[in-house]
Amino acid sequence: MPLMPKSVKGWGRAHRKPAFGLTLVEMLVVFVLLGLVSTLLFQGTGFFASRYETVQRLHRAGSITGLQRHWFISTVQALVPYGREARRFRGDATAFEGISLQPLAAEPGMPAGTRWYISESDGVQTVIYREERGPYAGGVEWPVYTTAEPGLRFQYSDAQGRWRVRWPVDDAPTDWLPHAIRLVTPADGVVWVARVDPSASPVVTEEEIR
Repeated sequence: MPLMPKSVKGWGRAHRKPAFGLTLVEMLVVFVLLGLVSTLLFQGTGFFASRYETVQRLHRAGSITGLQRHWFISTVQALVPYGREARRFRGDATAFEGISLQPLAAEPGMPAGTRWYISESDGVQTVIYREERGPYAGGVEWPVYTTAEPGLRFQYSDAQGRWRVRWPVDDAPTDWLPHAIRLVTPADGVVWVARVDPSASPVVTEEEIR
């Protein structure tokens, strides 16, 4: 029997087509990897979504806090001395009232009687702003700041930087306005503080009215 050439003997193996596709083990490995990637993606998405919500919540809270502080500062900085005894600035630990040129509801620049006071109910203290009814706007009143921290109070600074619990004071009867007003709590310290630009003379006096 004649021998076949070597080239003819190896022809079948050399020209056999390679097998395509995945074995069962390879498919299992692929599924496991896909499951891990999917889990990581879902966890990462949930983490960033929760962090984004936290940032948004803190931003909203910060915006509200900044707006409350701005309202307080704007009305206090624009307080003007009023010489009539019935309308003179007065303040104690729970409230103060005076004439401001920057009311929250009336036209800016128009003098309006304003009052900030602390109200307490069921252990919660609320700082309330009140604006008297006048020719430019109706009277308004709304809560501005609320806290469960006890001991919320107002204080008033004289020209020497001493903080008083009420105004006017006996040792400075000619000071129509304090030099600063602040809202404080025993635990947190200063909540708000605003400087006042007092004038040497009041806007109107009893003699001018008469």
